[in-house]
Amino acid sequence: MAGISNTYLYDEFDHLGTYITYNRYDQKIKEGKHDWSMSNVIDEFFKSESWETEPVPIQAFPDEVLKLLKALDTTQSPGWLLAESLIRDYGKQQRKQLATCLSTIRKTTMKKPSAYFAYAHDDKLLFVWMQKSHHDFEWKKVKDKGSSVSLCADNRLNMFGILIEVAIGGVYVKAKYFKVNVQSVQTKENQHIFDDAKRMLSRKNRKDL
Repeated sequence: MAGISNTYLYDEFDHLGTYITYNRYDQKIKEGKHDWSMSNVIDEFFKSESWETEPVPIQAFPDEVLKLLKALDTTQSPGWLLAESLIRDYGKQQRKQLATCLSTIRKTTMKKPSAYFAYAHDDKLLFVWMQKSHHDFEWKKVKDKGSSVSLCADNRLNMFGILIEVAIGGVYVKAKYFKVNVQSVQTKENQHIFDDAKRMLSRKNRKDL
């Protein structure tokens, strides 16, 4: 590979192992964090005499996040691959944090028609609205709330939305990606969005005191 810049030479098992462990391992390489023992997960699998019938190694996700990924895959609404890619790019710690957020609002949604949260990591912001599947909802209300949240966030330019419908018992029925409309200029038409953002910031500031 001499003379070719930005090129990396892998053992094929190392290559497989890296992307089972980290979805965006290419970014770690750029950061100078390459680990030469990434084939371990593959090596351990083939050590077993019954490897042909055992489950193949896959990326590890908390159950709550797996339910969301499955719902996105089942629904397959426009943009679902973008949402799935964002989630899969999270590291181990971020996946755990996202699972905690999802579990918390799922329990809240069992008591109320809907709940939401925003999860920020690096330069991306994920806005999640969870809704009981047997309750009617307005897309405008959901998207307006996402826009309000964007006004409270530093990394709002890279913001993604996911709407999750849950059935009785907390089963994820559907999950849909949607684009959050980030407002930049206050107008008469979006005044309510800016007012809502001010209320959210005021509540946050009181909690921080």
